[in-house]
Amino acid sequence: RSSAASDVYKRQLQMLSDQRRKVYVLNRFQDKSVSEISMSLNISHRTVENHLFASRKEIREFIKQCI
Repeated sequence: RSSAASDVYKRQLQMLSDQRRKVYVLNRFQDKSVSEISMSLNISHRTVENHLFASRKEIREFIKQCI
């Protein structure tokens, strides 16, 4: 990953809401399952899935705009 792309990615992570960022980081960088995240943050399984879907979509759309 290039430095510029990495910077764009990090910037977009910071733009996510706190809860979405927590869920995304736990899943993507700490390899936590949806069930593990659900239990650790005390939110429903479906809410975790919704946060993951929305955060991936936001990041993907932001990166498309930067290319």
